Amino acid sequence: MEVTAFCKPLQSKGRHDVKARAKGFWAGAGWVALGALLAWGAAWARGAAREGEERGGGGAAAVESGGAMPADVAFTMIALGGFRGLAADWLWSRASDLQDEGNYFELAQLSEWIARLQPHSPGIRAYHAWNLAYNLSAMAEGPEAKWRWVREGVRLLEEEGMRECPGSAVLHRELAWLFLHKIGGGDDEAGGYYRERWAEEAARRGACPFPDEAAWREVCGRFPGLEPEDARSAAIYWAWTGLPFAKKRGEDVALRREIYQSLFLLVAEGRRELAGPAAAFVRDAAARHPENPALRQVAERLGGGAGGR
Repeated sequence: MEVTAFCKPLQSKGRHDVKARAKGFWAGAGWVALGALLAWGAAWARGAAREGEERGGGGAAAVESGGAMPADVAFTMIALGGFRGLAADWLWSRASDLQDEGNYFELAQLSEWIARLQPHSPGIRAYHAWNLAYNLSAMAEGPEAKWRWVREGVRLLEEEGMRECPGSAVLHRELAWLFLHKIGGGDDEAGGYYRERWAEEAARRGACPFPDEAAWREVCGRFPGLEPEDARSAAIYWAWTGLPFAKKRGEDVALRREIYQSLFLLVAEGRRELAGPAAAFVRDAAARHPENPALRQVAERLGGGAGGR
């Protein structure tokens, strides 16, 4: 059985639908009260930051995140104290409205504010990157402008996300998905341009365009012949390096799916030498997850039962 028969259509719609996280309180006076609180917190933060810098104390950078966080943001977080959760809920509720309205530019700014209130939340980082790479790129005119938004989504996950949320299987999966579907897939009319730009960037980065060279060598050892300039290879790298962080069975299955779908697409384009490793990888995934009937069915139809590594 051909491995390409099992590469399901890649879907993006609904991947990050926002649901309102706060009801009731935010109607009427609640919005006004929290808005006033946020304004006061920001004003107090700026004054406190200036005072700290005048005293030579290093401002808010010395208070939280070891200097990585802007002074006004750090002081605002301290000033809000226990209200930080309410502030985040307020912003999430507003984000839901903006998504329904299709106001993606304001949504991008709002997502940045939520990320600052919840800097170690993989969910907001993934959502923010998705909005940039999918919604804002779709509104841009021309492939070059579209690529800037897609590339910013990748950067947000690869740099800020991995720094603030190290060891997140969620972010590894999101990066893998962006490379597999948005850059490496065929749904976007500018996809060819994305792939060319990524290939150029990967070449500029050197022999290994990824953060962990040892992990890339491991990936190439498992799937010989992968080319780092290919977006599907990047998807495989990010999913593979996320496997050690998968704490839930669903996370592990999702990451392995990104890997074998990438391999199947490469095989469909003529990379027949990857057919055997792809089939072996699916059988290995089925052996690890005997509770997953879909994986088991794919492994069985590829030929042979589920087997270990």
